Amino acid sequence: MDRLYPTIRFDFDLKGELVKRRLIESLQQIADFFPEIMCSYDIDKNVWKENNYKVSDIVIENANNVEDRIKKFDLLSGPQIRLFINKIDSNSTHFIVLLSHILTDGAGAKQIVSLLSKLYSHKIKKTSDLKNEIDIKALLKFIESKSNKLSDSLDRIKVFKEINLPIFSEKNTIYRRIGNVSLSNRETTDIKNSLHKSKATFNDAFLAAYILVLVRYSRMRDSNLSLSCPVDLRKYLPDLPDNISSIANLTGRYLVNIHISKEKEYFDDLLEKVNQSMTKNKSTFAFTKSISTLLKEFDELSIPELRKIAMKNYNVRKISYTNFGVTNGIEFSGCEITNLAMTGGMRKWPAFQVCFNTFLNKTSFSFALEGNQEEYEFAMKILEEIKEKLLSWSIEVQ
Repeated sequence: MDRLYPTIRFDFDLKGELVKRRLIESLQQIADFFPEIMCSYDIDKNVWKENNYKVSDIVIENANNVEDRIKKFDLLSGPQIRLFINKIDSNSTHFIVLLSHILTDGAGAKQIVSLLSKLYSHKIKKTSDLKNEIDIKALLKFIESKSNKLSDSLDRIKVFKEINLPIFSEKNTIYRRIGNVSLSNRETTDIKNSLHKSKATFNDAFLAAYILVLVRYSRMRDSNLSLSCPVDLRKYLPDLPDNISSIANLTGRYLVNIHISKEKEYFDDLLEKVNQSMTKNKSTFAFTKSISTLLKEFDELSIPELRKIAMKNYNVRKISYTNFGVTNGIEFSGCEITNLAMTGGMRKWPAFQVCFNTFLNKTSFSFALEGNQEEYEFAMKILEEIKEKLLSWSIEVQ
């Protein structure tokens, strides 16, 4: 938590004005059926603890120092959510939802925000019939059955080169900022159509474009590269009824292990390498190995000892990637969402993460960065180059 504070963040650009009272009422209904969202986290005992916060305390309007307030977001004292409404002008609003990544992962966070918007828009009148359930026994049984078939080395790579980005002057002012670049609806569709001609997925294409840019700036040659890719474990659970949510941290990870043979890689070659690595990960359920190790020791070891196992298998990498996938079912009545950027925890340069998200068939790549102006501009350059790689490849294969 010292290196990377565990948060998930939604930045909405809206045309129109959000009503604070309606947001408070909507969030209160979520807290009524999912009380953990208002709890503090006891890190030593690994449990949720009730506190005396009110929902009205954590919906903040027109704050001048939003990033300073976000920096003080304390999951150990609770609650696990904050809402910030900043009116830009008479018809524009910047709306931030900040959630605990201890409480939930990206998929669960999207469920919370979707429910918040439906309650706000009166598409759901009440939450009394809603429940949050995860069939954890079925998931554990599945993980155990698959992990026994894996070799110990499958989820690791023996030697991989650390990906390094340029270091800039530390003399300038440090800012906390969100960077965002988007593909239009048409551009997103063009890339999807181009992928129909290959076995690769949308996620493979994002990974390949990101790696291609990283390789260029890291000047990698004849090297093994390993980049982690999150996997949502809900896909291995039974489908849930409409009134059941699955808000929890149910994320595993794959390691995309590829060999960079030359400094100038081509997108097609790299896309094939990424696809081969991901296909092997999926067919062998490679994410189960490290989780299984943790589960086998759960009843025997203390929380600090279990945490050591978790840190060994899930250490925070300096350069990382996540794909929040497709986001649907979010709308706030009286407002038009013109852009949505989803990011993870704020990273201090040269640590860096690109987060992909597709909303209303428009794909965004975003980052949350603590750095100076030069570092921010370089990070934006990375996003622009990822976009250029994807579009150039899409045009070539059409």
